[in-house]
Amino acid sequence: MRVETNTFQNENFEYPNVCARCVKNEPTVPWKLRYYTFEQPDGIATAYNDNRRVYNTYVCLVPICAACHSELKRQRRLRWGMAALLGGGVGLGVMQYLLATSSLKPAGIFVTAGAAAVVAVGVIGYILDNIVAAWGGFAKYDGRSGTLRFQNKEYQAAFEKLNFLNRVAAR
Repeated sequence: MRVETNTFQNENFEYPNVCARCVKNEPTVPWKLRYYTFEQPDGIATAYNDNRRVYNTYVCLVPICAACHSELKRQRRLRWGMAALLGGGVGLGVMQYLLATSSLKPAGIFVTAGAAAVVAVGVIGYILDNIVAAWGGFAKYDGRSGTLRFQNKEYQAAFEKLNFLNRVAAR
């Protein structure tokens, strides 16, 4: 299997001089929006080393104010904290199950439960951070088509006007 990873930074957009999230303050910091794709250009694999896999990450930096940046970071910390709690619960569940049914020594049970907790935290954290956050985020970015949509309608209108005028002027 040949794995190829690519990262593309989109710098084609012009932004109004207000925060893309709250439209109240002047933007001071960028927030990174990501869009991921997975491709198998040679077709679906029939064996482990049979084809090439291409992982693409599209990145777009959107300007937001410091207050919104702090709030988004706080929400991310809460999602990962929830993932840690849920992962710890998975680890405890695995430990209880193994204590009741396994003939492993206690050290083996604790190592297995700890590994299950670490894996669960990673999986749950990834799901919460990348999938759930994308549903409720302030903007949606599609890197493949190069489109950017903002939840705030006022900002979306100003963004579209600015980018449409820039595209017309570039022709």
